[in-house]
Amino acid sequence: MQWRYRNVSARWVGLAFGAFVILIGAAGLGARGAGAWPVLLMAFGAVSIFTSLRRATVIVTAELVHFRGALRTRTYRVEEIERAEVPIGRTGPNGRGRQFLRLHVLDGDVADFGELNAPSPVAASEVGRAVGRINDVIGHLAEPPQPSA
Repeated sequence: MQWRYRNVSARWVGLAFGAFVILIGAAGLGARGAGAWPVLLMAFGAVSIFTSLRRATVIVTAELVHFRGALRTRTYRVEEIERAEVPIGRTGPNGRGRQFLRLHVLDGDVADFGELNAPSPVAASEVGRAVGRINDVIGHLAEPPQPSA
């Protein structure tokens, strides 16, 4: 089974930005002396739209936890995760006092995923649901196997 948790507003902002940049590039296609800039802007807008479709997503399975950002994906095996939590902190230039996802890994590393965030305080946020699911999956590993009848 697989569970997905997304920051939908971050995805829409990326889509809108990409579309805006494409429109600017398209407007410059007929301008004299514009050179390659309109085509480059349109390509940049298309890449922005593509990356926004995958950004700010956490995928949880029984074996793995994936953090999918705009530019990279980080994957952790469930066996190497100690716990997940919802701290409140800064997630970006204007993202102060927001909930975000933090993983504590058994080797002592701490992995923050600020792309999946929510205003604080929010009782039932997408961040809280993702953390709850990760901790549930980790808890199932600690349970002893049930004897068969």
